[in-house]
Amino acid sequence: MNIKQIEEREKELKKMRKFVVERLENAPDGKLRIKRKNGHVYYYIRHDAHNSNGKYLPRANIRLIRNLAQKEYDEKALSAIDAELSVIKSCRRHWCELPVTPVEMVYDEIPDELKEMVMPLTESDKLFIKRWNESEFEQLKYKEEEKKYATERGDLVRSKSEMVIANLLFKKGIPYRYECALQICGRIVYPDFTVLDVKKRKEIYWDHFGVVDDYDYAVKALRKMRDYSLAGLITENRIIVTAETSDESLDSGKISSMINELVAA
Repeated sequence: MNIKQIEEREKELKKMRKFVVERLENAPDGKLRIKRKNGHVYYYIRHDAHNSNGKYLPRANIRLIRNLAQKEYDEKALSAIDAELSVIKSCRRHWCELPVTPVEMVYDEIPDELKEMVMPLTESDKLFIKRWNESEFEQLKYKEEEKKYATERGDLVRSKSEMVIANLLFKKGIPYRYECALQICGRIVYPDFTVLDVKKRKEIYWDHFGVVDDYDYAVKALRKMRDYSLAGLITENRIIVTAETSDESLDSGKISSMINELVAA
């Protein structure tokens, strides 16, 4: 990490710190205690540190429970922010190791019962991937019977080459969707793969054109690329294209190298 990146990180942390301090100023008094019994979760509020039990909070007090849960998360996040800012301040010119728990990791480390109650300051990669995987999307339904090849993840795809691509993405742990709807230029298109770039928090669209030496097929492929270009996706480096002809098949080694570059980017 260079000096510029450190300064950008410091700016980001100070912005989060201001936000979380303001939220804590409006937080309710007391601490939340969680009790698990017979598969159920019970919530209590503690106003006195010497009172280890606290007062039971029924689900009717869900707003107070959520606010107390948010307060607990915010306090831990503030501690993580201050710890990292302290390191940055003392090591601005000479880089050293950051705190063990950066603020992005605080959400992952709090109890599961609190996670559903709070709004994190920033998403960890794990939470970002989980939210993306669980979100609904429209998938192409045209000629479902053409999906004859099973991937290692359990999807059905239309060609052996798509199976190879899907399997390599899966092995590298890269989240993807198959034939997910994308609206561009006033119409819906279906890239073969919508790939999640976790580090850059954006989607990348991957089309594999399997018979580009067929004239009609090639014309449709070029129209699709035109739409990608008009939508600005090519200049934003959000398009990946691979292709085959009747004489030149997919090179799985090159595909693997491309995916390795995607992970490392």
